[in-house]
Amino acid sequence: MLKPILILTILCLSQIVLGQNAPSKLDLLKSSLDTVPEKNQGKVYFKIAREYLEFSPDADSFMVYMNHVKAHTDNYEDNDLLYDYHYYMGTRLYRYAKYEEAAEHLKFASELSAFSNDSLNLARMYYANGIIQNQLGNEDAFHENLFKALAIGDALKHRTLQVTVLVALSIQSGRKKLIDKQDALLKQAFEFVDEVSTRTKINLITELVQVKLNLYERDSLDTDLKTAQKLIKQGVALADSIGNKLVLANLKTKDLFIKNFNGDDPESYFRLGDTIESLGIELDDPYFLLVGSLAKAESLIKLKRFKEALLLKQSLLTKAEKVNDKAYLRDVYKILSVAYYETGQYKSAYEFNDKYQIYNDSILSLEKAMAYAEVVEKYESEKKSKEILELTTVKENLELAAELKDSKLKQQFLFFGFLLVLLAAIGMIIYYWQRRRLINEQFKNAINEQKLLRSQMNPHFLFNALNSIKRFYVDGRTEEANDFLSDFSLLLRKILDQSSKVSVPIKEELEFLKLYLELEKLRLNKKMSFEINFNPSDFNYDDNIPSLILQPLVENSIWHGILKSDRAGKIEVSVTKEDGKIRCVVQDNGIGYHGVADSKNHKHQSKGLKLIRERIKEIGSFNIEQIYDRMGNSMGTKAELIIN
Repeated sequence: MLKPILILTILCLSQIVLGQNAPSKLDLLKSSLDTVPEKNQGKVYFKIAREYLEFSPDADSFMVYMNHVKAHTDNYEDNDLLYDYHYYMGTRLYRYAKYEEAAEHLKFASELSAFSNDSLNLARMYYANGIIQNQLGNEDAFHENLFKALAIGDALKHRTLQVTVLVALSIQSGRKKLIDKQDALLKQAFEFVDEVSTRTKINLITELVQVKLNLYERDSLDTDLKTAQKLIKQGVALADSIGNKLVLANLKTKDLFIKNFNGDDPESYFRLGDTIESLGIELDDPYFLLVGSLAKAESLIKLKRFKEALLLKQSLLTKAEKVNDKAYLRDVYKILSVAYYETGQYKSAYEFNDKYQIYNDSILSLEKAMAYAEVVEKYESEKKSKEILELTTVKENLELAAELKDSKLKQQFLFFGFLLVLLAAIGMIIYYWQRRRLINEQFKNAINEQKLLRSQMNPHFLFNALNSIKRFYVDGRTEEANDFLSDFSLLLRKILDQSSKVSVPIKEELEFLKLYLELEKLRLNKKMSFEINFNPSDFNYDDNIPSLILQPLVENSIWHGILKSDRAGKIEVSVTKEDGKIRCVVQDNGIGYHGVADSKNHKHQSKGLKLIRERIKEIGSFNIEQIYDRMGNSMGTKAELIIN
């Protein structure tokens, strides 16, 4: 009697100790293949494939077992299993955006369901086909198929089908920004929430959370935010219960948004970010990895643990580059800029703030960029830009002076009795404050100069080009106007693309420069020629130069050299590599540098050259000189950039 009890006790203890090594459902299904009769193995193969589809990112294993299913249906006439094969293959291919192949599989599945007179399977076909038609842009077919599926679901009182269709219709309404209609459809679906499977319930809750957050963003009603929080808790508990990590990560990311908006405790925000990052590791999902890491970094900034935030630098950059989303890269650069600034590393702070500004600017639309350029041109033509900048600076200085004066008066009033004792300390505080303010101003001025360089790089050319297009059309030169307009549009796209980058491959910079020169040549009725000398085989694949660095030099050659000369203009651009250094030379046969110095536009040109020197000083050198012939006559100007 004791022996069986002892054995049972040992087995129970073994289960407790070794519980974590208990076989998974996949393992049990695979092992059952050895005992199941051959004619029934197809269903086991299908169950294994579904496990891979729903609980594992292993797409290859899913396809392996689905091929086993297809082979089994070829040997045994099993229409039910063949239907399942085509249906799940169709839905899987849909996930990979292979809509035409998905439609073929679903067509076979529809024929099988109609042949077997299976209403539920027919409804599933209507639903799946409607989703695919929507992706193919046929909205009418989408609604027609989904309403047919919903009608069958209503007749059968099949709650899962009803909820699934209503969720799909709500998502389509959301894409059209019809949030109220989307909310109404999900509320209708939510009436059946207690009658559907856990998985369907989770999908419904996830969509309803997003709708409530969208409503809160639009209407700012606390009830919507509280409802979203309540639904997130329900969804997290359900996702935990079935081990659905993907939904869990998705819901916790939405919870992160709410906590950030509410300004919750940074420590709890950090913990939530850490949880999302861990889920991202489990799912091998770069998006959740980045979102979690960003939340942790933001929390460290709020907690003033700047050095710890900097330890995440490489991880943040690697993850952001993998996701390849400019908005996330912008956020990473902003965090690093703040962390470097607060730790006194001002050069690195400036570099990352400059990257942040570049990415922030690049997110702006072309329409906004053009509108800004028009404003800049308008103020330049009226000579108002300088006045506005000066007035702004004076106003800021007056405000700072007033604040400083008010602060000193308060200190004198409050601490008058301790003035002699605290005089030295107050002096040190004032010195430190003024020094910090000075560094901050220099930091901001440097950033503003970089922004000014990018925004004013080409205002003259932009508006003269537009006038040239107008002139071509007025003169009846329609074909030339169309060619010019096409190249001009391409140039604008290249400007917007390159302005978002700190550096670009040499070949890209020269392609942009060639397009710019071709347009200027056409605009000037071919009164100038140009030549670009560059041998790609002399350079490495990773040899880069600062973006848009050569264009201002070429523009100076045209505007301040060639246009003011009686000679036929010519510009030569050469890029070579010597002793590991990149040498860029722009040479023209215009009136020469000293001739420019005598002209009224010399101040504008000097400002442009100063900005180029500012950009190049950390990585190389810049020199400009006048060219003379043997008789001492000016033959033009040569500008030289050396990049280490």
